[in-house]
Amino acid sequence: RSGAAAIPFLAASDGKVFVQTIELGSFTSEVTAFDATATANCGGTPKICTPLFHASLARGDPNLQPTVASGRVFVSTGTDISVFDAAGLDRCTAGSCAPLFRLNAASAGEVSVANGQAFTTAGTRLLAFDATGRTGCGGSPIVCQPLWRGVLSATTNRDSPIIAGDRVFANSIGSPGVGAIEAFDRSSGSGCSGSPLTCPRLFKTQTATTFDRSRASASANLLVVASGTLPIPPPFSVPLRFKLTFFDLTGTTGCSESPRTCQPVASLDLDTDATGVEQVGRPALASGLIVVPHLFSPPLVVGLP
Repeated sequence: RSGAAAIPFLAASDGKVFVQTIELGSFTSEVTAFDATATANCGGTPKICTPLFHASLARGDPNLQPTVASGRVFVSTGTDISVFDAAGLDRCTAGSCAPLFRLNAASAGEVSVANGQAFTTAGTRLLAFDATGRTGCGGSPIVCQPLWRGVLSATTNRDSPIIAGDRVFANSIGSPGVGAIEAFDRSSGSGCSGSPLTCPRLFKTQTATTFDRSRASASANLLVVASGTLPIPPPFSVPLRFKLTFFDLTGTTGCSESPRTCQPVASLDLDTDATGVEQVGRPALASGLIVVPHLFSPPLVVGLP
């Protein structure tokens, strides 16, 4: 990386590591690909690797992680989502790559991809695009419009949407300091109408814990939310209290009313932070365990309920 850059964000897929760096003065961004096996373009003692290829953007977001999926790299730039060939071949010359196409999503968050669709959030909207750059796409350079959208009850926290089965979940932040995880039908099925096509929310979560600093993941039939209570000035309320909250992923158990709202099926208090600066990361779920990362403290490991 060159100049004064923000902390680099990384993504890995198909034997490559992609590193996004931001120049803090201009917010110009570069995504650089390296061989994850430290073989190609690597040598010396200690071993040093040079890039396989790179892509430059007019602008990037220092707080969002790029997504690598289906042979593409999706990068939020603030004005759109630029999509590159993850193999470094298509629209690439002498190791420098231009976007294959762009997704029309200003101020978009991170991206999730499944079954040929790319999902992101922007403002109070969940947006679904054709991840291949065909349907709803045109012009030169190619720009893609949303296939459909869902309206969130509050502004998104810009985390990548959670895809689980036939549903997609978006994390929103209410005001003051209360948010929700909101579920939509991933296939834009019944109930969608209008132009642009807008799809209804299936259900949302409800919890007493604030979602200002929350991250969520899905496993089996559970939606797992790691969250912390944000200090509300004045005066600041410390210590911060972190917890795990569990919801029924299907929107059945603990759910009622219209519009449909779901209560937690279980919760677990984690730890506290007297400084008021700690944050939790997105929980990682595997083999019946949950790993909850923290910004400053060691991660915690707990069992699924």
